[in-house]
Amino acid sequence: SLEARVPLLDHRVVELAASMPAELKLRGSQRKYILEQLAKKLLPAQILNRKKQGFPIPIESWLRREAAPMMQDLLSSETIHRRGYFDAEFVARLIRQHVSWYADNSTQLW
Repeated sequence: SLEARVPLLDHRVVELAASMPAELKLRGSQRKYILEQLAKKLLPAQILNRKKQGFPIPIESWLRREAAPMMQDLLSSETIHRRGYFDAEFVARLIRQHVSWYADNSTQLW
């Protein structure tokens, strides 16, 4: 997927933005004013005027792969019992179903 925010995290862009006066960054309640003005010169109207979209994150996959050990540690029966917030057996079942691909329980586990 395309990560469009990364160029805005470049230290030179951050330093430039930090050096700009507030009136270039805000116009009333309009945030990112100068960025929007620049975009109007560079991008077609169909892109500028389209509905805002979120950035989906692959929680389902993370909790089955990279984040599985951390999830299992944070949601271990011992931790659940110590904190007393959830039913440890129910959480363990959600984890087992999720990591075995039986069910997508990523929303509940997240």
